[in-house]
Amino acid sequence: SLHAIVVHLSGDGALEAADAAIVRQIASNITLSGAAAEAPAEAGVTLPEGIQLLAPEGFAAVANSDPNRTDRLFWPRPAEKNPSAAADVEKRWASVEVVGVLFPSLEANDPQRLERATRALATLLLVRDAALWRDAKVTAEGNGWRADAAPRPGVEPFPARAYLLPDPSGRALLAVMHGGWSGGGAAFERAWKQLAASAQFLSSSDTAQLEDAGAAEAARLRRAGFGKLLADADEQWWLWTDRSARPHVGWSRLQWTAKDLAGEFELRRRGAGGDATRVTASWSISADGAQYRADASRATSIGTGGAGDAGGAIRQAANLRDGQLTLSVGAAAAATSATVEWKLPAPSQFVPGGPLALVMGTLAPGPLLLRTDSFPGGAECIGAPEPLTIVVRPDPRSARKANGETEPMRCVTASVNGSGRVSRWYFRATGELESVEFPDGVRRVESDLRTLRFDFGKDGQMSP
Repeated sequence: SLHAIVVHLSGDGALEAADAAIVRQIASNITLSGAAAEAPAEAGVTLPEGIQLLAPEGFAAVANSDPNRTDRLFWPRPAEKNPSAAADVEKRWASVEVVGVLFPSLEANDPQRLERATRALATLLLVRDAALWRDAKVTAEGNGWRADAAPRPGVEPFPARAYLLPDPSGRALLAVMHGGWSGGGAAFERAWKQLAASAQFLSSSDTAQLEDAGAAEAARLRRAGFGKLLADADEQWWLWTDRSARPHVGWSRLQWTAKDLAGEFELRRRGAGGDATRVTASWSISADGAQYRADASRATSIGTGGAGDAGGAIRQAANLRDGQLTLSVGAAAAATSATVEWKLPAPSQFVPGGPLALVMGTLAPGPLLLRTDSFPGGAECIGAPEPLTIVVRPDPRSARKANGETEPMRCVTASVNGSGRVSRWYFRATGELESVEFPDGVRRVESDLRTLRFDFGKDGQMSP
């Protein structure tokens, strides 16, 4: 059926023989029922961006039931019902993630073609997995591009490679491949050639229309003035929940100084494996939006004990002044750490990430395309070399109602280019943000410090 189930035993103390026996006992008694997760391979998939493609030989499409995901997954068809050992399955294992993206059109004679492609592809990959794709190597591959994950010191490499096939329409197909311990290389190449050969880009609305609408909206926000747009902003506390057995997975807060148009942000979120991610940021903006400064850091601790770091703590900065945007990233271990810096003219669609989440309810109906330095739902402080691209659309089909209201709430969707994730922003009749929905059943709902201290007060890494 292409279902995969992980049995994870956690607790204090060293592993014992009884621990392994418990895992084997639980795993051996698992059965599946209901509809199969496998979609017919001959039907292929159609991505929301209007891209049709077929599964590579030996793979099948996994059904997607999450309305907040736009990427699709291909898993290998089982080669045998009873493999001789789990290690054999791992060695042969491979997966292919495919997602439709927006990608700039690059002229063949452009002397900065490789540099521009590297920045654009790196940004797409970092919003998917900032730890894996940091410092990835990008090379030309036929009519498109290829990225190989950089080795990490002290970590046994698990093969990973990404391919991108651009289209003159401004869209592109991004495929991310992960292989077993003995996989990769030729297997990746073979699967990609089959994917690329089957890909068809259907007629779609012009990307330039989204960009023009976004530029007009960013200009409108600047004319309105951020002092006026943020006049009602106040301290905010948010609880993050999901459908797991442990529904309270994190919290975030914003402390706002209206007089100085400045904010301080913090996010703490527990991952499925017990790791805890902490993002902190401070930012300020001028009333006309012409000047903006933001400094942020991200760190992930492994497991409940907090020992070690899962992806390398990073520090990100953004500075907008006189029409120039400067982005920089470096290790957060020390203020003197070497940083990489990129300078570019500020895109006409640029809206600073600090206040963007606060003005989502005031945006034009859309659809439109914005560019920013940070965005909620996994794209906070990822150290990308280019501004993130956000596609904002209205969702008139939403039927959710707020408590005490008879009409459905207004819903706005936002998708970070390359992520394959959609967030849904729900607004009450008063214009107040009620909640935000993310993939995998994750929600961000309004809360307060007292509630969060009750939920997380006994967790050292998560306590507010």
